[in-house]
Amino acid sequence: MNLKVLFLDDDSYVLHAYQRMLRGAPYQLYFAQDKQQALDILQSTAIDLLLVDYCMPEQNGLEFCAAREFWQPSVRCYLVTGLDNQTLFATACDKGLIDGTLAKPLRKDTLLDFLQCQQQQLLTNQGDAAL
Repeated sequence: MNLKVLFLDDDSYVLHAYQRMLRGAPYQLYFAQDKQQALDILQSTAIDLLLVDYCMPEQNGLEFCAAREFWQPSVRCYLVTGLDNQTLFATACDKGLIDGTLAKPLRKDTLLDFLQCQQQQLLTNQGDAAL
């Protein structure tokens, strides 16, 4: 089973960069430029992983991820941010609002390694659930 990943970022340049970096990668990729596009995808597709920009105009990424219990409680949410606010993000992780953070700018090798680890974790969890 291929990892289903949704990228949410208000910057179309960043979304296109993700698309270019992941061209040919063995994942099902979805891209949203605003909250409503992301919610539409989440309502129609079982997403495994959400990578969301922290700084967005309507609602920040942390607020968006904190509401996951209303759309897909099992989706893993990671903030992608250039901000260095470790206290805020560590508290959010401790409270279960997010699963972690990734530092911007994301390099291709970093992103591919991260997605490979997430894919392996998904397969491991599915194997454990089958037992």
